[in-house]
Amino acid sequence: MALVNQTTALRLLNEIWANTPEYTVNNTRGFTKSIWDTGSTYIGTGYKVHIPIIATVAAAAYAGSVSYTANTETEITATPTVAYSAVQIQEDVLLTAFVDPVKGYGPALAEGLYQKPDIDGLSLFAGFTSNDSTDAGDFTAAIFQGLVAKILANGGDKVQLGQLDGWYHPLKWDAIMAIADFYSASVRGEDNSAAKTGNIGTAFGVNFNFTANVQTSTTLRNLIVSKKSMVLVRKNLPKLEMERTDLTTKVVASMMYAIVVLHQATGGMHRITTLT
Repeated sequence: MALVNQTTALRLLNEIWANTPEYTVNNTRGFTKSIWDTGSTYIGTGYKVHIPIIATVAAAAYAGSVSYTANTETEITATPTVAYSAVQIQEDVLLTAFVDPVKGYGPALAEGLYQKPDIDGLSLFAGFTSNDSTDAGDFTAAIFQGLVAKILANGGDKVQLGQLDGWYHPLKWDAIMAIADFYSASVRGEDNSAAKTGNIGTAFGVNFNFTANVQTSTTLRNLIVSKKSMVLVRKNLPKLEMERTDLTTKVVASMMYAIVVLHQATGGMHRITTLT
């Protein structure tokens, strides 16, 4: 009598691989949709983009004559640079892989490339000098509301409640959802509605979004932005290219862009000291 188990019969057993690869977890994207994206406007020649800012010419009561004073204008300058993600696939892998490696790595390259502008934008937290508020402990409604008030006061006509986007670290979701002002339908003015059970949506004029791309520099640097608080200047659209050389295939995803703070007073930083 012979004993047959998975150890003794190993060479008779078949292993199965999925027909398509699965991709790893990535941080939530979308920050660039909250700011001004110039799209194809500046695609073409020119390595710097200058955006002039004209100050308002104040009106005065007429008293028999008209006087003139100098109107000194300013500008914002963006210098786009190239970002890329790439893989070099050897010939033996190309010939033996059960899926096309070029197609398999394409989404991973694109995801890495698309993540970078979000990270770059959320890294500009130090540019918001007019509206910078700190919660010395965890998230509190008072500090949040005070920051929104600062943005409204300093941002003027470029800020509208309901059109502000808040980008917070996911670790702050529980602290926010523990505050009745954010989950109570009655407080939020939603008559005959159930309490919020997870998706905060818009609260106090701010559309809440959560991503781990929020930067940590001693404190969590959460941002509340308006459309014109930053500008994304593109010099080309994202592209994927291939090159064959020395029995390898190089696959490169790239784009050229810059993100700069435009009207810093129309956005703000909500620092939170508790990092968990």
